[in-house]
Amino acid sequence: MRTTAPALRANDREAACAVDVTVEQAVLDGVQQSAHASATLQASGRVCAMIEQGARYTVRGAARRAAWDTTRIILTAHTATLHGAAPPWWHGVETLRARFFAVTAGLDDQGRVLVPGVTLGLLGQDIPTGASVDETYARQLEERCKQAGIMHVMAVSGGHYALIARLCTIIGALARLPRGVLAMLRLATAGILTMLLVPGQSVTRALAMSVFAVGYALCKRPCQTMHALCWTTMFALLTDPTRAANFGFALSCSAVCGIAMMMPRIQAWCARWMPRGAAQALAMTVSAQVFTLPVQILISPQVPLWSIPANLMVAPFTDLATITGLLACLCATVCPPVAPMFATVASWCTRPIAVAAGLFGTADDGCIPWAQGAPGMLLMLGALTVGTALLIALHHLHAIILLVRRRGRRGRLHAMHPVDAARRWWRQTATMLMDIPWSHSKE
Repeated sequence: MRTTAPALRANDREAACAVDVTVEQAVLDGVQQSAHASATLQASGRVCAMIEQGARYTVRGAARRAAWDTTRIILTAHTATLHGAAPPWWHGVETLRARFFAVTAGLDDQGRVLVPGVTLGLLGQDIPTGASVDETYARQLEERCKQAGIMHVMAVSGGHYALIARLCTIIGALARLPRGVLAMLRLATAGILTMLLVPGQSVTRALAMSVFAVGYALCKRPCQTMHALCWTTMFALLTDPTRAANFGFALSCSAVCGIAMMMPRIQAWCARWMPRGAAQALAMTVSAQVFTLPVQILISPQVPLWSIPANLMVAPFTDLATITGLLACLCATVCPPVAPMFATVASWCTRPIAVAAGLFGTADDGCIPWAQGAPGMLLMLGALTVGTALLIALHHLHAIILLVRRRGRRGRLHAMHPVDAARRWWRQTATMLMDIPWSHSKE
């Protein structure tokens, strides 16, 4: 088998670590057959010490179906021997991770838990070597973050790639790099970041959209988020149809869709009464929350009430925590004496996350129970549709009232009926399609 992810601490008490693998060959009752199946390998501490991402191992043990997912195979390793060493780049990535985790081990309790999560999407208690982490405090903090609706801050999303792309653009502008060189720099940094992160469907979606964004830049066109999201979703499902049933992929796509469709209008509306930064943070939070609620209902049938204020509290510090965490990870190998300084700054920036979790994740009325399964999802979709329709109606009513007041009581309101507007749009669209030269003569 070949390991496809870093080893994590196992939830099973009988195992010390768990790692995602791809089974390449299997021998059962003396019969050898080729395979290409994904599985989860659980092993003891002795076996965990030799596991490295990208390496191949020959494992003797038992296989069973997971109780929570019958399509998932759980392998329990009794013995393991190295069959093929990991490539040099994966060995370098493992070394970089290990040195970064050693740096974060010197932080306070919340820093040991949250800094690796904000930086690499891996909470401190999930690191196999994280013996210095207080398990009780870590699990309590994780549960409070879930109750407060800010658990997504510790998950890798497009924000990591957007920050890296922004930094590359600034460097390219200062160094006056050509467009092609800047595109290669963005692709290289996105690839290195992907290797450092824990693999997941949200990482796959973010990487694909980053590649499309580089393509837009090479074509000298502004990045169109919805177009890139549609292309990413299409190619992702064509290459692996099982992603359609993955909650991480669904949450990632729905959050990006909500931000692309709702955020500009909500931000413009909120900017009338609050500063630009606060309006942007509020618009992003509301847009992502509205579109991800139906998927969240399928995962956990409850609606967090304090999610928006909790996200607004941590939003100003998340980007700085991510940047300083990545710098600490880089300096852990390049310049070890500087790494603790960046890690400390990242710990200061993650402290508001712990404070928000304590404020909003411990309230008894923090969540509203909701219907389970598909009925709950459909009920949430109906509630969101009705609420959106009411907001649109109120917006149009407010605009009409303002227009009537502006023109006076004797002014005549010229407003096209929605049916007439739809007919006019259809006629113009049909005319445009008919005018397109669909075929070309040989002349």
